[in-house]
Formats: sequence, C-alpha cells, structure tokens
Amino acid sequence: MFTLLYLHGFNSGPGSKKARQTREWLKKNAPSVKFICPQLSPYAKEALIQIEKIVNKYIDSISILGSSMGGFLGTYLVEKYSIKGAFVNPAVNPSRGLSNYIGQNRNYLSDETWVFKKHHISEYKEVTCKKIMKHGQYLILLETGDEVLNYKDAVQFYNGASIIIVQGGEHRFVSYEKYLPKIYDFLFS
Repeated sequence: MFTLLYLHGFNSGPGSKKARQTREWLKKNAPSVKFICPQLSPYAKEALIQIEKIVNKYIDSISILGSSMGGFLGTYLVEKYSIKGAFVNPAVNPSRGLSNYIGQNRNYLSDETWVFKKHHISEYKEVTCKKIMKHGQYLILLETGDEVLNYKDAVQFYNGASIIIVQGGEHRFVSYEKYLPKIYDFLFS
C-alpha cells in the first residue's frame, strides 16, 4: 500500500482546493493509496516535527506532494529521507517574504488566529536547503503566472530535476487537476 503525504501551503489547510482535488482523484483512480493531509503549523520547527513523525511511520511506502510552502518543507524531507516528492509552485526561500506575516494572523481556511514573530523567520532560514542533491526524486510543476513566487527561482533551484513549466496560470496552479495522473505516475511508479 502506498501513502501520499500532502503538504498544504503557508496559512492554508487540509481543506484547500488542491488537497480536496487530490483526495477526490485518489478515491476515484487509486483508492488503495492512503492519503494524509495534516493541518500544518505555520512555524517551521513545529511543522517539521509533525510531518517527520508521519514520514517515519510510513517510511517504506510514503511519497510527498506539496504546494508552495508545502513544497519547501517537502524538499527538506526529500533530501533527508531520499523519498519522492512532487511540488507545485514550491517556495524556494520563503524567509524572504515572511516578514509580511509578523504579528497576529488568521488562517485562510480555519479562521484560527496565530502570532508570527521574527524568530519564526529564523526557523525557516535554518531548514532552507542551499542545494538539492537528489535530483531524480523530484517532479516540479510551475506556472509562469505565479503572482506570489517567481517561477524562475524554482527553475534555478531545482535544476537537474524533472520540471514542468506551464505558461500563464497563477500561484494556486490553475491546471493542477490535469496533472494529477502525471504526479501519481511519478510518485508511485
């Protein structure tokens, strides 16, 4: 049995559109795949502790699918555990834009409030991969119209990995559903 760990974006959650689309696609097309999509902490250290417990529990069968910040956290896991990861518009160096979140915030989906401080940005810096080494373990999907992250940063960072670049689109990756079969084939073939 395969396990898919879906890592949502920053300040999002398991109810995000891509998480729901993935869950539904798997139910229809790969019902034997165990789908796990936890509510991730907005703090890097807490989020990694949380997801590393899951990875260690399913280490022999797990692959990761991540969006934006989920791709950033997933990259850390691919490099550490040599598992496969497919990442959609992944954040490469999120500490650059996180200062916008200093102070009190509200989760887009759950309405839960949380406070982000400067030291939380340092946590992201501490776990930022400088360079990937496991090129064959990655499938990267990018839309050039991403208004949050510059797709060229990901092209440069994941150089040597399998990269699909879709013209247009936006940060939420509007053509996501179309690529679910390709993502599945990469992660579980």
